[in-house]
Amino acid sequence: MNITNPVFDELVGLGVLNPDTVRLCHPKTRDRAIPVLMDETSGIIFLQAAETSDEYYEMEKAQDREGEQTITALADGDSVRAAALPDDRRHFEMFRNLTAGARICDFGCGYGGFLSLNRGHAAERCGVELRRHCQTHLRLTDSGVDVAPAIGDFERAFDVVTLFHVLEHIPHQVTVLSEIRDTLAPRGKIVVEVPHARDFLIQSVDLPAFRDFTFWSEHLVLHTEASVAAVLEAAGYGQIEIMRHQRYGFTNHLGWFLDGMPGGHERYAHFERSGFQAAYGDYLAELNATDTLIAVAESNP
Repeated sequence: MNITNPVFDELVGLGVLNPDTVRLCHPKTRDRAIPVLMDETSGIIFLQAAETSDEYYEMEKAQDREGEQTITALADGDSVRAAALPDDRRHFEMFRNLTAGARICDFGCGYGGFLSLNRGHAAERCGVELRRHCQTHLRLTDSGVDVAPAIGDFERAFDVVTLFHVLEHIPHQVTVLSEIRDTLAPRGKIVVEVPHARDFLIQSVDLPAFRDFTFWSEHLVLHTEASVAAVLEAAGYGQIEIMRHQRYGFTNHLGWFLDGMPGGHERYAHFERSGFQAAYGDYLAELNATDTLIAVAESNP
């Protein structure tokens, strides 16, 4: 089997992925004919080939112009502010104590929703983003944010750097995490949120429609707790703590079971009850079957 995914080589080198127990998990991603593989020993899921590049991420794509993110009209230089997305609000609430009065950088900041919520809360706000239209939007709408295509472009030290659903896109993860560590102040924190390989809808049930939907050419790897910790440790971080988090609750899962399609949290919202989603998320966390992992680590002094 010819595997041309740098993340595979990296994780084998770190001893957390066994190349002798790799099998086919799914024949393709939702957008390309790239086989999806799984290591049966560790549970790590990864693509057979990495076919994205920095140039790919610099382009504006169709999803950038849809839904809540239809926010730029760059032809005539106009721009309007987008509402913060639910994940931006969740991230702000989860880490508001960490970002209070801090110099923060959101690595892969997109249109800057998380940074905008930290206006007047964090001491300094910077964003790393390859997409030029996102950079333009931020410069036009939030002059308090300094945005650049590389973290090394900022001549300052950060107290907190966040990567929300970014690491899985990066082919050379230890290298990038090391570069980020070099920009952190002593005892600075990194927050990394990634999709989880042990997601209940992947590992515990047979839902071909969900696999057809969830595997994507941009997601080079779905991590486990052990593999996230391994890349952070290899990049020089310490005090690593990993949380299991469920982004999509019972009603979303109900939509997959009943209809074989996303959006169940909207179609079956009438089933929502106070505390129910939290209890379901707690149960999945006990099973180590959440859809998301969040790691917080410290730059070693």
